[in-house]
Amino acid sequence: HAAEIDKPEGEIWVSYAGTLSACYDLETLVSAIAEVQEVHPDVVLQILGDGSERENLKRVASAAGANVVFHGYLPYDQMAAWLSKSDITVNSLVEKAAQSIVTKIGDYLAAAKPMVNTSCSAEFRAKVESDGFGVNVNPGLAEEMAQALIELIEDEPRRVEMGRIARHIAEEQFDRPHSYMKTVRLIEKLIR
Repeated sequence: HAAEIDKPEGEIWVSYAGTLSACYDLETLVSAIAEVQEVHPDVVLQILGDGSERENLKRVASAAGANVVFHGYLPYDQMAAWLSKSDITVNSLVEKAAQSIVTKIGDYLAAAKPMVNTSCSAEFRAKVESDGFGVNVNPGLAEEMAQALIELIEDEPRRVEMGRIARHIAEEQFDRPHSYMKTVRLIEKLIR
């Protein structure tokens, strides 16, 4: 479906995919985008998903003057196409979120785009840093997130390299049939 998506020349798309609920740090993301747009007015936040926080986020975006497009829930293949047309993905969790490595991480990585991560999971933060497919920022700090986004926007070679790494990690570690067979082999080895 990527061919069906018309991305205007010169726009930079930052994308979030998933539920719009209190466990995701989306107000910070919207506020950060408003700050980024003061420097780079060609940036658009694409929100792919829906949930109880949608109306609140629309109010936050309107009050901040942020250019945010709310797509609502999309069929999986269309959501994946939007991610593939994006320039940066955001894994935006609140500080106390229980999630570690959520399923959508595989989708973000498969899109071959750099990721800005606010998850406080030590396991995932270490992975982002050691694998090199994105940057970690602290949740709740719009200015810190905005700075990370600006640095990525202004460094296309870095974005491309992070995207290449992301795709490689997706194929090696998040392709379920491939990665599940590794688990099966490990279990078989352990029970022998």
